[in-house]
Amino acid sequence: FCQRKGRCSGTPECLKNKSIITQSDENVSAQAGLCVVLACSFTTDGNVENITWYKHDGNITKTIFGSSNNMKTEPEFKGRVSLLEADLKKNCSIIINNLTKSDSGSYHAVAKTKTHCTLIANITVTVTVVVAVIIIML
Repeated sequence: FCQRKGRCSGTPECLKNKSIITQSDENVSAQAGLCVVLACSFTTDGNVENITWYKHDGNITKTIFGSSNNMKTEPEFKGRVSLLEADLKKNCSIIINNLTKSDSGSYHAVAKTKTHCTLIANITVTVTVVVAVIIIML
C-alpha cells in the first residue's frame, strides 16, 4: 500500500487518535462493461459508522455510494456500486460494476467514526474506461 495520511477533524479525543485512510492505486484502468475495484483501507481508534464515496465531475461532486441506508446516491450509480466487504472493519474498498465511459474521473472516500471523527482521503483515483474494439477479418 502507498500510505497517505488522511485528514482528521471533530472532537478533541478524535484529534488525539492516529487515523490513516489509504488507497492502494492512484490510477486504475478498466474496460467498459466490466467492473473495477477502488481499493481503500483505514486505521483509526474509533469505530467507523459510515463510508461515503464521491466522484468529481468538473465543479460538481456526486455521491456514488454511501454505507448508511438514508444516503442518496446519483441515479447513474444506483445498483452498480457496493462495498467489497459488507462490514466496515478497516476496509472501505468499493466495486463499480457495468462500467461506462462516463465513469472516468476522480473519486475520493470519506469515513466517519462514531466519535464524530471524519477521515478524508487526500488522493484521488482516476478511472479510465477503455472501450474494446474487435476486428473481424474475413
